[in-house]
Amino acid sequence: MDDIIFTKESVKNLWENQFNRRMHPYTCLNRGDGNHIEIGSDLGMLIPTIYGWICPFCNYTQNWAHEVSKNESQINIDKKMPKKLSGLL
Repeated sequence: MDDIIFTKESVKNLWENQFNRRMHPYTCLNRGDGNHIEIGSDLGMLIPTIYGWICPFCNYTQNWAHEVSKNESQINIDKKMPKKLSGLL
């Protein structure tokens, strides 16, 4: 992993979104192998870096994320949402 995949801002947004209970976090494909534990918000949760996602328990990497996850933190979206709507999600 030598190529930069995510911007610094995207890494920040992806990390914050990993803890958003409205969205399933990005997780390792190998998370069911018995060698992964729950960290953050799920079993085998991935960690975003500028070089892509990494798994802290094995050598799995991932070089993609959904645009909505990269472009804005759900924390920022929640702040912009009217209170009447935020309770519905």
